[in-house]
Amino acid sequence: MKGTRLPEDWMLPAEWRTWALAHIDKRLALDAFTANDYTSEIADNFADYWISKSSAATKLNWQRTWQVWVRREVQTNGWRIEKRTAEKAPATFTPKDTSAMDRDGYLASAAVRLGVWRPGMSGYEIEEAVRLASRTEH
Repeated sequence: MKGTRLPEDWMLPAEWRTWALAHIDKRLALDAFTANDYTSEIADNFADYWISKSSAATKLNWQRTWQVWVRREVQTNGWRIEKRTAEKAPATFTPKDTSAMDRDGYLASAAVRLGVWRPGMSGYEIEEAVRLASRTEH
């Protein structure tokens, strides 16, 4: 098998974002907005690193490479994000705060927090699961 390079126009797939949010949620005490923002930051660093790397930049499985990257990032730097969030974050997180984040990221994070996320869910399935779980919480 021959590896491939990460495409120049790579964007984080929704399924990969959802996996990262679930991993972050298990290890860090972050609100949905911060977790989504942190995931975007990790994705930017991932793309910049692998697209600019000149040697050893081909991989057989980019999704696995992403998972290793996220695990290492959270283990190494996650505490800094928690500390920064604790110092400046408001006491509560409300849905109106989501205007600055993309809808898919917010829904994926909400699905993880509500315990309704499953690998391979489509955007529609995630939205429906969050809607139903939110109804039963109130």
